[in-house]
Amino acid sequence: MMFSYLFFKGCTIPASLPNVEKLTLEVLPEIGINLIESDEFTCCPDPIRLQGVNQYFWMSTAARNITIAEEKKLNIMTLCNGCENTLAIVNHKLKNNPALKKTVNEALKNIGREFKGTIKIRHFLQVLKEDIGLDNLKKMVKTPLTGLKVAGHPGCHLLMPNEILKFDNPVDPEFYDQYIEALGATPVDYLTKTDCCGVSLALAGDKEASNRCVKTKLIDVQLSGAQLISTACPSCFNQFDSGQLIASRDYPQLKEKPIPVLYAVELLALAMGRSFEDIGYNLHRVKIPIEVKVLEETMKKIKTTCVYCGTGCQLWLKTKDGKVVDTKPVMPPEFNPGKGKLCIKGWNVHEFIHHPDRLTDPLIKKENGDWEKVSWEKAINYIAIRFKHIISENIGNKRVIGCLSSAKCTNEENYVMQKFARAVLKTNNIDHCARLCHSPTVVGLGAAFGSGAMTNSIDEITDAKVIFVIGSNTNEQHPLIGARILKALKKGTKLIVADPRTIPLSELAEDNQGIAIKHRPGTDVALLNGIMNVIIQEKLYDEKFIQQYCENFNAFKEEIQKMTLEKASNITGVPRKTIIQAARIIGRADTTYLIYSMGITQHTTGVDNVKSTANLQMLCGNVGKWATGVNPLRGQNNVQGACDMGALSNVFSGYQSVTDKEIQKKFAREWKIEAGEMDDRIGLTVVEMSDAAYQGDLKALYVMGENPLMSDPDSNHVRSALQKTFLIVQDIFMTSTAELAKVVLPAASFAEKEGTFTSTERRVQMVRKAIEPVGNSKLDWQIIALLAREMGYSGLNYQHASEILDEINRTTPIYGGITWERLQKNEAGLQWPCPDISHSGTIYLHQDGKFPRGKGYFHPISFKEPAELPSKEYPFILSTGRTLWHFHTGTMSRRSKTLNERVPEGYVEISKVDAEKLQINNKEMIKVATRRGEIEIKAKITHKVSEGLIFIPFHFKEAAANVLTNAALDPIAKIPEYKVCAARIEKIV
Repeated sequence: MMFSYLFFKGCTIPASLPNVEKLTLEVLPEIGINLIESDEFTCCPDPIRLQGVNQYFWMSTAARNITIAEEKKLNIMTLCNGCENTLAIVNHKLKNNPALKKTVNEALKNIGREFKGTIKIRHFLQVLKEDIGLDNLKKMVKTPLTGLKVAGHPGCHLLMPNEILKFDNPVDPEFYDQYIEALGATPVDYLTKTDCCGVSLALAGDKEASNRCVKTKLIDVQLSGAQLISTACPSCFNQFDSGQLIASRDYPQLKEKPIPVLYAVELLALAMGRSFEDIGYNLHRVKIPIEVKVLEETMKKIKTTCVYCGTGCQLWLKTKDGKVVDTKPVMPPEFNPGKGKLCIKGWNVHEFIHHPDRLTDPLIKKENGDWEKVSWEKAINYIAIRFKHIISENIGNKRVIGCLSSAKCTNEENYVMQKFARAVLKTNNIDHCARLCHSPTVVGLGAAFGSGAMTNSIDEITDAKVIFVIGSNTNEQHPLIGARILKALKKGTKLIVADPRTIPLSELAEDNQGIAIKHRPGTDVALLNGIMNVIIQEKLYDEKFIQQYCENFNAFKEEIQKMTLEKASNITGVPRKTIIQAARIIGRADTTYLIYSMGITQHTTGVDNVKSTANLQMLCGNVGKWATGVNPLRGQNNVQGACDMGALSNVFSGYQSVTDKEIQKKFAREWKIEAGEMDDRIGLTVVEMSDAAYQGDLKALYVMGENPLMSDPDSNHVRSALQKTFLIVQDIFMTSTAELAKVVLPAASFAEKEGTFTSTERRVQMVRKAIEPVGNSKLDWQIIALLAREMGYSGLNYQHASEILDEINRTTPIYGGITWERLQKNEAGLQWPCPDISHSGTIYLHQDGKFPRGKGYFHPISFKEPAELPSKEYPFILSTGRTLWHFHTGTMSRRSKTLNERVPEGYVEISKVDAEKLQINNKEMIKVATRRGEIEIKAKITHKVSEGLIFIPFHFKEAAANVLTNAALDPIAKIPEYKVCAARIEKIV
């Protein structure tokens, strides 16, 4: 069936994009659109370009064009957003306003024309949506653009939220992405999708602001992992194609890797079999090769859960000839916390899986330091003999061997590792990297509420009236959660961001009438207490909630009143006015959704910081209801699950205390051991294990999927400690820690496993096997089971990961109803607590004030300074963290070609003021030193850090930030203070 339209070309396309005009006339008939040309049309005209001209003039001109189509009894189709907007608005107004219609027709009468209102105005995309249909278009595509990642830009005119142009959702548009997908390409989401290209600012005479819009948009597209940007507006096209040449002067990365631009019809032409030469690609300003991978129909794909951050994004791993070759997001309507999107790391998650550095065989270090490749039997026997010897030499001492579990491994593997430690080695010396990131969350929220996890869910973010982000660089560390925050802002949510650095969210807050607070590092308690003081003084707190559901309020209130505004301002460096403003926004809001991450936890006062966030939310009644709560964002794919599984020194799975006799008996029965044999004391934490190894008390350390030499503070001390103990490392790559080991065991990656991960929102999701384990590597739980069997214990003889989850269901009440069978059927997974199979899971915790501990507990918290402050010798504060492009110790991300090309080496951020004082140039190699060591690293002069503050990402072993950091611990959670230590900067002479 053919649909006929009168083709309104407009002015811009014939003048600057003649190839698009030609393609349109050639290609659209192939999909059922017959275009009839007319030489009678004039400019539409765009009222923005005719500012100051009488409105009746431009309306009459537009009406004249419409009458041409009326005479031919054809609807109009145009490729230009502006033309469609102008003609459609005039068409609608004249149809619905008789007086206006009469005035315009009086003008048209002079040229022998009359507007009747008998036709429709359609944009090319509207024709596809309403006449052709995307399902039909998909069937007509000749060469699907498989593997091509496209960022769509619908343009402002098509998204206007008015009654005339109801084309798509102006806040969260979908159609252009659906169009891209119908052509076989993959739509890529990015933060500024609905923002203006900047052309209106240019027309208004503000070229500088216009260029900023182009730069911001293209940088976001670049960061999203898209290969190109596509638009349906000629003005937007020219902004991106020509404008990025200007923007690249200020942003070298755009110059090094420009973003190609394709018009919507050019994209269609490619999918209909045209080449890049055919579509006139050589006429574009930005000309770089774009690879369109036409993947075979026989390619298999497996749905699984991403292995990077804790958001829990669902993705497809595409395989060919037994290898993972591509990644694609799971798209709606199928469930995906990322809403059909992936971040730059997720898009490239397949790149490290088959890296040549993968460990494929067990290795034992010889006396001369060389590695010997050995059989599994020999490696396991070697370890078992050493373990047995250490245990026999230290009878009664349950602290001589330690185990480190892993947030990269599945729930089932973490459960097996802690079971091995407790049932086989008879020790509670079991820990993992949560100790270094969110142990204060488990302790602090557990003390306040009775449960130490994210109280609410990701989906609730967009319904919050206020979002308060403190100590979380969300857009870079959890990009898809950052996208939810942006969506909330577009719905009118107020954003408050508190961070010692200027992060992307800070700028978003300022741009959207929110508040960006830049407080002194380590002063979170003072800031939060200052905010709460204002809320109490102005009686903005929820007295009814406090009386019904909380306790210890009076003692808390007495402590808060000590933190006067003046005192809070002096400690934090934040103006009193800003503290008051933040307090009033939070106190007056119906719902405030509080987000934090390691900027809150990685302090010697980490537990105090977490308790203070709980205090604030209880004070305002923002616990136990939708779109509120205290929401710590977990930084790794299964750090929540590893905690849930008991990979901690003080709890069994489900946070059941290791010192509780009845709990000990329960696990002893399940594990078929004697309760009296079990360790009844809290074990050593990860940092304490290093100290014990250094002192000669910890004789052996078994490390699964962790890299403590890179991740632990004071790396020189850690190195010395690890060199003194019998070290076994089980990993997918030869990490810095593995290089020090006596035995290295090759493990399977996430793409080679079956099991479950638990995301930051307590959501348990399936991990599915896409390929066989690489080389002779084995699943982590299978390796542990081999070792247990060699040591005489048969309680780990599972046949499949599902059997391990069955045992978790029996021993772990919060996971009681999260069975393998239910997860296989429920693509959205299940959120704990889920006590039995009749329970549907828990979206948000503490509903109706039902706290696991009974009532919410207000903790009176006083401000304490960090363990180490600047001095004359060390005048700077050093803080560490992550970048968008890399992940933790870089084991995976630095083996991704795409990611490592973007940020191949470490750097230290320095303020412009400090750089000028020290005569340091950008990218100059300098020395950074603390009381523990020194590194050489490139300087990065930036506005992100204030005077006196420096920041180093910890991904790079060549300039390892943790050589510098302080091992001072929070007294309760035992987390090191990564966010504050004293440092100095020196030029290299």
